Amino acid sequence: MKFKVGDLVRNTHEHRVINPGRPLKNGEDIGIVLEIVGASRADGGAGYPQLKVGTPNGITLWWPSVTEVISEGR
Repeated sequence: MKFKVGDLVRNTHEHRVINPGRPLKNGEDIGIVLEIVGASRADGGAGYPQLKVGTPNGITLWWPSVTEVISEGR
């Protein structure tokens, strides 16, 4: 997986051009990766990893396939 904790990421699900001066209404288009979570089949997950992302509105899970790295963490 190309993501790591501390990366600044953008959710591309909305297919909108990034504009930091005017974020999406819900404020969840940009965030920081806090953890890479592997969903296990035992707890009902499909076995696909997700990204736990901190956004201005709180912590949420994003699918890696609709997320891109804006700036890599150090």
